[in-house]
Amino acid sequence: MAIVTPLPWWRLPFAMALVYQAKFHHRCQLCGINGCAAAGFDNLAPRHHDHWFNRQQFLCQPCHSRFAWSASFFTLQLSQTSLRGVASGYYQYPLNQIMLGYKNGQQLHHLPVLVHAIRQLKPPQGCHAKNSLIVKVPTSLQRIRQRGFDPLAILTAYLGFHWQIPIYTGVQRLDRRHQQGLSREERLDNIKDAFFLTDMPPSKNLILFDDVVTTGATLSELANLLTNYHPSAHIHAYSILHGKVLH
Repeated sequence: MAIVTPLPWWRLPFAMALVYQAKFHHRCQLCGINGCAAAGFDNLAPRHHDHWFNRQQFLCQPCHSRFAWSASFFTLQLSQTSLRGVASGYYQYPLNQIMLGYKNGQQLHHLPVLVHAIRQLKPPQGCHAKNSLIVKVPTSLQRIRQRGFDPLAILTAYLGFHWQIPIYTGVQRLDRRHQQGLSREERLDNIKDAFFLTDMPPSKNLILFDDVVTTGATLSELANLLTNYHPSAHIHAYSILHGKVLH
């Protein structure tokens, strides 16, 4: 079965580096000025995994307060219905530059800020390890070779630890042009039939996860694939970044 249980904290990618930043560096990973202290049990968000590693902070309170966390929503237009998704933050400065540096520039020192953003996401109501799976948007082998690593796989591992929900890896992706820089029509055409299943997901709640949602074409195509083969599944959609603040 293509299911990966949540990793223990010490097996998370670059976990030791994050522990060093939190316990010994003690500086905000955004401003580099203010100190950070581990969150107390009383300060954890609802349904937040209270493991000591998950309570280590990477942003100071002033920097954390700069962002409207979990306030960016997007709509996926599926073949039979529509689906509302939620992003941790807006795709604008400085989070957009942090994401681009991490994904395309292999700037792994940005990982703590992205882990902080992941920790602002609450799991769907009623979803837990026994009835749910996280389904990350798969990356093509060609793209992984170009980058030298799989950025979303690392972020998904942290989401799985944060929610304590297993990750489903039974979706593969064909090599196509990268979606970045394409128009909406080009994205829809490029992503059509790009995914295929290697195994059927056994859970009734499938939580789709991507790093950045622009038009929603990728997540929509993945959601359509899963609902075609698993019509009774409840689909949820999450990402780290999407959209911009409207003033």
